[in-house]
Amino acid sequence: MAVKIAFIAFYSWNFQNFGVRTLHSVAEQAGAEAFTIFLKNYETNQFNQPTPQEEQLLLNILKEISPGIISFTVLSPFVKTAQHITKSVRKEFPEAIFLWGGIHPTINPEDCPEDVDLICQGEGEGAITDIIHCMSTPECKPFQKSIQNINGVAPRPLIEDLDSLPAPKYGSSNFFLIENNVITREDLALNHGNYYLLTSRGCPWQCAYCVNSLLKPMYQGLGNYVRRKSIETVINEIKNFMKIGKVNYIYFNDEVFSTDKNWVEEFSIRYKKEINLPFFACYHPRMLRKELIEKLISAGLDKVDLGIQSGSDRIRNEIFNRPGYNEEIIQLSRALHEGGVKTMYDLILDNPYESKATLSDTIFLMYQLPLPSEFNLFSLQFFPKYPITERAIHDGYSISEHAMAGMRYTPKLFPLKRTRMLQNVIWLIANKVVDKNTAESATKSYFKLLLLHLKSIYHVNSQNIPFHK
Repeated sequence: MAVKIAFIAFYSWNFQNFGVRTLHSVAEQAGAEAFTIFLKNYETNQFNQPTPQEEQLLLNILKEISPGIISFTVLSPFVKTAQHITKSVRKEFPEAIFLWGGIHPTINPEDCPEDVDLICQGEGEGAITDIIHCMSTPECKPFQKSIQNINGVAPRPLIEDLDSLPAPKYGSSNFFLIENNVITREDLALNHGNYYLLTSRGCPWQCAYCVNSLLKPMYQGLGNYVRRKSIETVINEIKNFMKIGKVNYIYFNDEVFSTDKNWVEEFSIRYKKEINLPFFACYHPRMLRKELIEKLISAGLDKVDLGIQSGSDRIRNEIFNRPGYNEEIIQLSRALHEGGVKTMYDLILDNPYESKATLSDTIFLMYQLPLPSEFNLFSLQFFPKYPITERAIHDGYSISEHAMAGMRYTPKLFPLKRTRMLQNVIWLIANKVVDKNTAESATKSYFKLLLLHLKSIYHVNSQNIPFHK
């Protein structure tokens, strides 16, 4: 009888979760009967706790399938939820093998509860395959149960050949989606109209607020950190999804889409010929060159996400360890605009290192970017062990109030400081509520700034958006 493995994916954005879907395919390839339970969706980076009814639905599903292995994919924003759910599930399944994997166990294995038998640090495909093969061998089972919380073990080498991995699983009859106290068996990703995929793993940068600042040094000597699928694999993955799902638009969600001139040139030809759908890609402003832009536009590039993070060159370079200058961003934005490409910009607020001057720089930069423009505003997250967290603690900043309170920035009424008010003005600009002259004048007048500050709170309340008082 095949080993049964249940993957529990917490808070999957629009029920995507590339990692768990890939592990589902890997488990099937290894001969297991795989099940995936998507516990809670999220769209706004606000993580609502599972209700008691949803917890019971999860337990009911697990009782129905009776898995021998229960795997939890855990990210830092919801580690407490994962700890609670793991403890609840363990009471009902004392004999199952419990596995924690994902970013948080990789970086902070000490946070894994005692209820967990195994911790997967790093990429999980090889570990899942080994565990399934071991569980399929009778003499291996007692050995598995004797293993407790493997900490401090170096991760295995990185998977260099991404083409060797199966594509993420879609449309499985063994999927369960739990949201709003209801179980849905239909894979909602098939009807979204958009197809999201990764063509690569890793990032060339080590920004202070990002997990890559920890993972990249961890994998030193264990293979190339940035790896990319072949164009053949990428095209086939899209084609196979189009056979079963509705697709009008493609989202390439790589940390940085390809900057390899030859790869992009071949991709632009094949993608245009074989897929011919508008697509979205993410880039670091320093890595998107003119010759790449032209090729990508010819393929169907519709929108680019640029992580500028701050309008202050000092904050971006010295605090965030993210190279780049405003003038470079402006020039790139104009080049994209001239090519008819829409641009979205990421900004990080709630940063204790910001000042009136640096926030004013952000306001001025926002108005130098060509229209139409779109902004994603995030609250800086102080995740354990990240360089920005260690620096803030060393410099005496209180960070507990910021940590994982919600990643999307929303205006806050207090404290009545200029830095808080200026951040709320940035929110008004991003939401197209205030014009250029009014916003820029508020950087020089406390009274005007206070009025815009109160206006932002009014708009938050009128839109029913939760905000921190």
